Amino acid sequence: MPLKFQKLGRSSQAVVTTPADLAEIGDLSDALWVATAATIDTLRLDKGFLALVDTDADGRIRSDDVRAAVKWLLGLLKDTSAVKGGVTTLALASLADGGDAALVRDAARRLLATAGTQDGTEIPLDLVRRIRAEEEAKGLSSAGKVLAAAAGDDAALKSFLDHVVEVTGGEPHPAGGNAVTSALLDAFLAQGKDWLAWADLPVENVAGALDAHNAVAAKLEQYFLLSDAINLDADLAKRAWIDTAGTDLLDPAVATALLERAPLARPRADGVLEVHTALNPAWRARVEAWVGAARGLGLDTARVDRALAASVAGKVAGYAAWLAKKPATKAGDRGNDVLRAHLAEVSLTTKTRDLLTKSDAAALALDGIKLVEKALLYQAWLLPLANSMVTLPDLFDTKARCWMEHGTLVIDGRVFDLALKVTDVPRAERFAAMSPLFTMFVKVGDKGGVLDEEYMVPVTAGERMHLVDGMWGVFFDVSGKERHAQIRKMIANPISISEALWSPFRKVGESIQGALDKASAAQTDAMSSTVTSTATSAADKAASAPTAALAAGEAAKAPVPPLTDVPPPPAAPAAKPAAPAASPLGGLPVLVAGAGIALGAIGAFVTSALSQLFSATATVSAGIGDIAGSTLQAMAAASGPPDSGFVGGATAASASVIAAVSYPFALLLVIAGVVLVPFLIYAIPVSLATWFRLRRRDLATLLEASGWAINTRLYLDRSLAVRLTRFPKY
Repeated sequence: MPLKFQKLGRSSQAVVTTPADLAEIGDLSDALWVATAATIDTLRLDKGFLALVDTDADGRIRSDDVRAAVKWLLGLLKDTSAVKGGVTTLALASLADGGDAALVRDAARRLLATAGTQDGTEIPLDLVRRIRAEEEAKGLSSAGKVLAAAAGDDAALKSFLDHVVEVTGGEPHPAGGNAVTSALLDAFLAQGKDWLAWADLPVENVAGALDAHNAVAAKLEQYFLLSDAINLDADLAKRAWIDTAGTDLLDPAVATALLERAPLARPRADGVLEVHTALNPAWRARVEAWVGAARGLGLDTARVDRALAASVAGKVAGYAAWLAKKPATKAGDRGNDVLRAHLAEVSLTTKTRDLLTKSDAAALALDGIKLVEKALLYQAWLLPLANSMVTLPDLFDTKARCWMEHGTLVIDGRVFDLALKVTDVPRAERFAAMSPLFTMFVKVGDKGGVLDEEYMVPVTAGERMHLVDGMWGVFFDVSGKERHAQIRKMIANPISISEALWSPFRKVGESIQGALDKASAAQTDAMSSTVTSTATSAADKAASAPTAALAAGEAAKAPVPPLTDVPPPPAAPAAKPAAPAASPLGGLPVLVAGAGIALGAIGAFVTSALSQLFSATATVSAGIGDIAGSTLQAMAAASGPPDSGFVGGATAASASVIAAVSYPFALLLVIAGVVLVPFLIYAIPVSLATWFRLRRRDLATLLEASGWAINTRLYLDRSLAVRLTRFPKY
């Protein structure tokens, strides 16, 4: 039966609700799937199930993976009534005959027998997983591989198996850890024998002397060569030393490098190294250790020359050659005694080979267990997976949650019901920036200091309000667990028409508030400065008053000079009157005058505006009266002329009454024309532009940001928008 389609989010999506619908998706064009690929980490389905469907283990499930899973499941079952979300019990009677179905039935019966229910007719998923875990814990769940756990209570065998893994590195086991294989066991035995054969060679251990000799051998040879050169030509002595010209010895690094490069001592023609005299301090300790090692080897160290160096080299040469033949293996890391014991105990090798043989049978049994588990997982979760890729009805269902939804964010007094997991931050930010959705990137974690997960949360209704980067909230996952949440970043876009309409007015209000705050601060500073200046001036005058009075008194006591014939000096120009002292209220008249002027201007504007308003209202009401009078007059003329003077007077009176009565309505009409018309001129294009932008809000872009391959658009409608972002009811 062909698939049906339904309209969801202004797009057509297939209806896949039954096993019969599931069977039809094999022939459905990939272009008609909502998503042809999904990222496993973004889905809340059983992780074991997703790993089985993801056959190439790349972390992504494609449409061909889903088709293959559907084909296998429908071929396994003859009764598909249990193929729906969450049914984790498999009825043996629902299995078909032959093929994988027969293998599943036999394995299920063995599992039921193991659990003590031989006559059981159905098997639950939790029983299968419990037995699988027990089998894997035995260490024999993979053919040809043995974990140390397979030794059970045999401590010696467990130690032996661990030793084999330590030496050879082991081979990864599906159950975790590294296991022993037959080839690795053989390699351990061979490497152990090689190690012991080398370790048992008779050789004198002169490791200390060898290390001491290797530390100074090259430097000793340098000294002896320089001595030979001087012995050949004494004039070479000057060139047998370091050149210190231009060397900054105050630099510790330079000084250290100079001493390391310098010979052990001043070369002598006889080639003797005087250890107890002028020895290079950078090499003194190493040379003395070498001399001590030579003495320990039984050599005469009274004369340190090339002959002594050759004797030391000869003494340590055998040990050096033995070390050079050391096998490249970790067989001796536990010590030769442990290795020798493990190799000598033949039963340990025999038991290991027995376990390897048993692992083949155990792995075969485990394969049957895994097959039963696969059948159960596909029965339980394949239809929900198909509903998450072929179609997405749960996204538009107010009572359901999609399998890619991860929880609910509570922040800023609101509830945000859609959270999509971020697996690739740069990709998520790039795609979210392409969407007209207002999107929050929210970090989530169990501890405030460790927010280890990130989700995209769209804001789909209302306004931005107080949402800012860094704001804290709480996140409830789908199980109801409460966790910490913090906004890391927001990609801002219009959320609603009302927000777009009021945004300019809010910005104007913020600008006015900023200007008022600035003016208030300036006036406060000016007033503070005036008060401070006035107080300082008054204090200065008070402090200088006694001194001024005393000076005036002394001037009064001074004798008056006698009159002479000297003409008086020209009169000084009259002094300008002193400016009055500043006062805290000195500027008040100016302020009052300014306020009066401002109020006068405002009053004049209001008076003019009201005059024009009332004039327009009168004109409109008179027009209404004239229209009414003309209408009445026409009606009277149509009914016949009994008394034209009376009719004309009555008509004029009626027109005046109508004009007076209509005055309030005319006033409202004028106000509406003055206020409403400009607002509509602004609001209509803004509302239309925002409405068209809101209609393009597409949740598919956020799924693409999560790594999904989306074919169709998932546009928000109003019912979905108000469900995803909501204010809880009081």
